[in-house]
Amino acid sequence: MTNAKAWFFSLIGFLLILFLIVLILPRPQQELFLAENGVVESLTFIFYLVCLALIIKQRVWGWIRSRWHLLAIVALLALREADFHVLFTGQSIFRTRLYVDPETPFMVAASGMVVIILILWLFLYVLRKYGLGLVKDIKNRVSSALFILMAILLVLFSKSIDGITRKLGVFNIEISKSAEFSLMQLEEISELGIPLSLCIAVVLYFSQRQDF
Repeated sequence: MTNAKAWFFSLIGFLLILFLIVLILPRPQQELFLAENGVVESLTFIFYLVCLALIIKQRVWGWIRSRWHLLAIVALLALREADFHVLFTGQSIFRTRLYVDPETPFMVAASGMVVIILILWLFLYVLRKYGLGLVKDIKNRVSSALFILMAILLVLFSKSIDGITRKLGVFNIEISKSAEFSLMQLEEISELGIPLSLCIAVVLYFSQRQDF
């Protein structure tokens, strides 16, 4: 656990320092860091690829063949971060507007639905196959499992504050532009923590030869 603690505090420290650096930068530089395809988003995409590379580097081909779906999830997260699907649909397939807009071509909407169904199937399959084992490893404080848990929590946290103004508007709650921008900074940096957590989980898993 000592090695895992070192990784944990290094990760938290890095994310906090990055957040503070972005906070003190002039507004134009902040927007450059946080913009679409900006510094933080590009780093997030790169670290998803690093995570895949760390697995392939082990050359455990039997392990990879039997757990290809885990690599597929990481690859999907990377493509989602790069907004790859927007190249084909013109807008996010995860937004309702794509399916209710009468100007959306039928094939575009249908393709988006098919992709979402396949993604849901993949996540449900992985959850059913590894969910209980992951919970058991978390209870036993298995290092790699704890970092997978951290990645999951960061996903939930970043999604909870994504579009916070719109979500609070449902309850007639308003926040200042400054607070909205700070939350956007926190969201982007939290998203960077997701692939970093997964990279650490991979390193710890293969160094200890544990099972997910």
